[in-house]
Amino acid sequence: MSTLTLVRHGQASFDSHHYDQLSALGQRQAQATGAYFKARGEAFTAIYSGPRERQRQTALAITGALALPAAVVTNALDEFGEGSTLLEAASARTGVPLIENASVSRKDKLRLYGEQIGLWAADAVRVDGIPPVAEFRAGIKAWLDELTAAPGRGHNVLAVTSAGVIAVVIAELMQRPSAELGAMMSVIGNASFTRLIWTRDARVLHSYNQTAHLSAELASAM
Repeated sequence: MSTLTLVRHGQASFDSHHYDQLSALGQRQAQATGAYFKARGEAFTAIYSGPRERQRQTALAITGALALPAAVVTNALDEFGEGSTLLEAASARTGVPLIENASVSRKDKLRLYGEQIGLWAADAVRVDGIPPVAEFRAGIKAWLDELTAAPGRGHNVLAVTSAGVIAVVIAELMQRPSAELGAMMSVIGNASFTRLIWTRDARVLHSYNQTAHLSAELASAM
């Protein structure tokens, strides 16, 4: 039996032209996640990270807490798009400037952001710089298939990535349509972790969107 733990990055800098960096809260979330794994005595046999800055920063906080070498960076764990790109697409669709616009509430920005993701997941829109949902899902599936086909047992893999990747993994395990990815992503908290178990014959979801290691003041969705 082997284990894959998928960690979503800490809070990024939403509503900023430089979305792809951890906020101060995101840094604290990443540090708390690393401390949690250390306290549990987690013995990861491999640690991977997506290439985005927020993913690598989160992975660095975790490997630092565990006194382990830096994570192996792989494009297979990259998110489908940048938050700022999605906000710009939502602005173009609605005619409402969203990035760093104080006249629009954070609640409304998040609503329009979520709508844009939902449209992308349903393959109802194309956004420059973002792959179609089928292409994105196929890439994650290929990575997951290759990882879980690795010979031997007792693998304990940590992968630091983003909500889109985690949602695709869940959709693959549960055989859900891509149109549901947006809804799945919307509940995946910052610095949460999702775990699956695999054997030669099966892949099983063990836990989803675990955030109990974060105190109330550290918990956030975006």
